[in-house]
Amino acid sequence: MAHYRNTAEIPFILVGTQDDTRVHRLCNDLKRCTYYETCATYGLNVERVFQDDLRRPTTAVPPAAVPTTTRRLLQ
Repeated sequence: MAHYRNTAEIPFILVGTQDDTRVHRLCNDLKRCTYYETCATYGLNVERVFQDDLRRPTTAVPPAAVPTTTRRLLQ
């Protein structure tokens, strides 16, 4: 990601398992991400990660700003 410009605009969602302090610390350092603590064994917050992400507003990029090769892939 260090090679991309405007990475401050990229939204991050970090998902960690219970007691994963490294991920929680990273999220605090980034200050622009959402952190979810999950438990796959019991299904804790697993569905919420996807539901909240779908509700997150997105910013539309004008077609002229999208590279030609990407536009072809999106069609």
